[in-house]
Amino acid sequence: MNEEIVINGFAKVKHVPALSHVKAYNQLIEKLVKYEVKAVKKKSGIWKDDVNDGIFNRTWSWLKNTLFRR
Repeated sequence: MNEEIVINGFAKVKHVPALSHVKAYNQLIEKLVKYEVKAVKKKSGIWKDDVNDGIFNRTWSWLKNTLFRR
């Protein structure tokens, strides 16, 4: 996925569990999730009208489960 699309708020990041063992994939997803959170905070793109959809909670839950499940 193009980073610019996520930065500008025109795409949502979706995790593919089958690729979770690939280090490069996890690094990319972490970066894209950070960009998505920034877009939500800026209220840009698809986040312009509906900011209260729980994206921060969904994103934090995914990061917490992915990074801290040791």
